[in-house]
Amino acid sequence: MKIIIDIDDKEYNEIKEDAEKFRSKGMVVPYLYKVIESGIVLPKGHGRLFILDETKAKRYFTNFSFSLQDWISEVGISNATIKVIEADKEV
Repeated sequence: MKIIIDIDDKEYNEIKEDAEKFRSKGMVVPYLYKVIESGIVLPKGHGRLFILDETKAKRYFTNFSFSLQDWISEVGISNATIKVIEADKEV
């Protein structure tokens, strides 16, 4: 299972530091710490992110051979969107 969590920068850094303390003492790092550590951090100031269902996106895919790029119509994006992660307003 993949989940997205919103965690404060300070808390995230404390978890990473604590995990390193466990390692330096030869102790087992708690599983949740490992999971959080191995997560992908979204960049500050990112725009709105759309998680799309690939099968649905392909269904609504339109190929414009005259275009430099292949585009998915707004309707296709709407129908294929599973979740929207709002933009990060911090820069």
